[in-house]
Amino acid sequence: MIEVKSGIEMSEWGRPEYVLKQLEVYKQYLEPKRIALAVLTRLGEPSLKTGLRRLGVDVYEDLLSPEIQASFARYVRDALE
Repeated sequence: MIEVKSGIEMSEWGRPEYVLKQLEVYKQYLEPKRIALAVLTRLGEPSLKTGLRRLGVDVYEDLLSPEIQASFARYVRDALE
């Protein structure tokens, strides 16, 4: 499962606490084998990264970077195998 955000803290749905709660609910009800958060910009708040790691969420931030895009593409291919 992949959750995509254009940025964090740009709107109510993008606030760090909302994102964490949203992904917790996804994990609880959907029980995905893997879950990732893909963000076009960088995550600025260290507590958000810590919370995401605690949930077991793979984070791909700064998706405008070609290196990050390649890494994320590998993640998706691996998840589909």
